[in-house]
Amino acid sequence: MKDPLRIPHVLEALARAWESQPDLTLPQLYGVLESRGIGWNSTDEEVLDTLSALTAERPSLLTADSPGRYLVETEQPSYRVTLDPWWAAVRPARRGPETDAPQPVVWRHGGIRRCAVGQPLSVLSAAGTVHRFGLVNRITVLTTTVDSITDAPDLDGLRHDELDGHVYLLRLAGDEHAGTTVLVDHALWIFDVSRREVQRDRVPWTRLASASVGTELVVDRPNGGRMRLPVVEQVTVLE
Repeated sequence: MKDPLRIPHVLEALARAWESQPDLTLPQLYGVLESRGIGWNSTDEEVLDTLSALTAERPSLLTADSPGRYLVETEQPSYRVTLDPWWAAVRPARRGPETDAPQPVVWRHGGIRRCAVGQPLSVLSAAGTVHRFGLVNRITVLTTTVDSITDAPDLDGLRHDELDGHVYLLRLAGDEHAGTTVLVDHALWIFDVSRREVQRDRVPWTRLASASVGTELVVDRPNGGRMRLPVVEQVTVLE
């Protein structure tokens, strides 16, 4: 007879994976396991490994010392919040691919106060103010660790067809009252902030000829032309 004491251990792993995706029914969760190779002849160890992999990709909660970069999706209201150990990037969820992209806001946070699936997301600012968002419905791991506060990818030479689902926000040089941020997605969304209003422009692109911190942002256009924008001061990974 197999050891019955193994059963609670397997059920606990199943509960952790299910709690991270509570909208799934139990048969749907079984379907996810099946899509990853789990069948009637799989061992308990194989099931545990697959459940652990699911939980690593979609955790059910984050703590104040979570070391990676995460995309937290909320509802009531709907936000997409990217968190790493230092920065929070907040943007309302788009209502559809044809709608205008909302402007993300990036700020230095002072810690994750609460982030668990099914509970309200609350994050402290660097000054200790509590920022509350909607109910967390999904947490996705983007990167397991972030090395430093200035950690950022090198986007020089990035082609549109190499984007692979990633989304970035570039903050360009400007004074304390005005400046420009650029959302790098399937289109470039340029948010030009003046003292009175935010101007939003959608720009097609094929390649970022220059986009690293400390250099001028140079964008190749589909018509063969180039767009030049101010110096990049910060690159934030959103997705």
